[in-house]
Amino acid sequence: LDNFTSLRTSVGLGGADAVLAEIASVLRQAVPAEGSDLARFGDDLFSVLVAIADLDKVAAFGEKLRKAIESHMFEVQKKTIQVTASIGATLIDDSTRSGQDALTYAADAAAKVRQKNSNGNGVFVHNPADLIDSSTDAGMAKHLQAALEKNQFKLYFQPILNLEDNAEETYEILLRLPLKDKELQPAEFLQAASAGGLNTKIDRWVILNALKLLAEHNAKG
Repeated sequence: LDNFTSLRTSVGLGGADAVLAEIASVLRQAVPAEGSDLARFGDDLFSVLVAIADLDKVAAFGEKLRKAIESHMFEVQKKTIQVTASIGATLIDDSTRSGQDALTYAADAAAKVRQKNSNGNGVFVHNPADLIDSSTDAGMAKHLQAALEKNQFKLYFQPILNLEDNAEETYEILLRLPLKDKELQPAEFLQAASAGGLNTKIDRWVILNALKLLAEHNAKG
């Protein structure tokens, strides 16, 4: 929760505890009843464990919680109070070594919200893939395996035009690997793929997804 110390000074310990109890109620309504856990983790901290395995969906869920808290008006000691939250989240996968690591990543993500805006009130999602050292073949192979499992490769279709005859559509397929703030071309990761025995899996992924996308394109006419 943002600026909780100031809130406690304004309404006192009893008033602050009343706000916390009401926030817990707001969160219980926003968090799925099944397959999730909600707990107060500290003076001004709440933790949520929920079964979501996609970064974008995690961010959307965090934004749902943020809006639920921000939009709720708290009545304490004849005062109307608005509370905001800096929400940090992380995925828990095979690269997460312990529960403590997951909590640390989430706490660091929340801190990044406040780094961007001193008042907080935002959502930041930690991506476990950012911890992979892609400077080595072994590290890149782990990133490639994760990209295969999570469908993170990207395909681009570049039309090849025949100036004499446009009867047939022909495309060159370009494969890219998103990595942090850039996209890698095959020349930058195929050596690691070969060393990790992933070439065949990547080839299969390209063929299957290219055919799927072309079928969708043809269906649209």
